[in-house]
Amino acid sequence: MFSIIARQLAVSFFIEGLILSSFFILGGYLVFEGTIPIGDFVAIEIIILSVLNGLRSFMKQIDYIYDMVEGFYKIDKLSRALKKAEHV
Repeated sequence: MFSIIARQLAVSFFIEGLILSSFFILGGYLVFEGTIPIGDFVAIEIIILSVLNGLRSFMKQIDYIYDMVEGFYKIDKLSRALKKAEHV
């Protein structure tokens, strides 16, 4: 279970780095070319960083979601075993 969470966190950090680096490269190019003003670039940067921060906080909570799902699975397994024992 821990390896799955670690792998998902590693992939999410890689994707976050890829998004940020491509954003800065493309945004820097567009600002230098004069296609977008620097104020628009900063506004877009704030929005993208806010969205990525929300995703990062969700990924920190994913282990609690896994624990909850695993608990539901164990309760279901126990209730099925008890029902089977009642019929015997």
